[in-house]
Amino acid sequence: VAVMEGQDDGSAVALLGPTLAQKVMEVNTVVDLETGSTLVHLTALHKMPRTTEALVQAGADIKLKNKAGRVPFEVALLTSHDDGSAVALLGPTLAEKVMEVNAVVDLETGSTLVHLTALHKMPRTTEALVQAGADVTIKDCAGRVPLTVAVMVSRSDD
Repeated sequence: VAVMEGQDDGSAVALLGPTLAQKVMEVNTVVDLETGSTLVHLTALHKMPRTTEALVQAGADIKLKNKAGRVPFEVALLTSHDDGSAVALLGPTLAEKVMEVNAVVDLETGSTLVHLTALHKMPRTTEALVQAGADVTIKDCAGRVPLTVAVMVSRSDD
């Protein structure tokens, strides 16, 4: 309920089971059957970074995909939250962050997260990804680096 009401103080996590095993099971439960979203998908969607962080600390699996095939990070990106908070949804270690920020997230286009943030005009999130180790020289299936995507998008606005 706290998640649905947009309360972002992390208190909703206290409502989960008393043991770590119960908490992990509950934070990873699909709570929206229509979309296949977990609590972390919903907190990413509703821009609740503190609650998202509390859920991850309670054992939420940030790699679970909803019915659209999206992990919570992608949900945050696609809802245009350009505050850099989506980067908190990446792995806990620098090595995991670097691996995840450089992963291809759109198999059809070969886009990485940085390609997507460039496409959606999200400079703050792009900067946060680069600081987390994103490689800006990776090319998509069309041979474009993220900077090329950003330039193409800005030209289409003219």
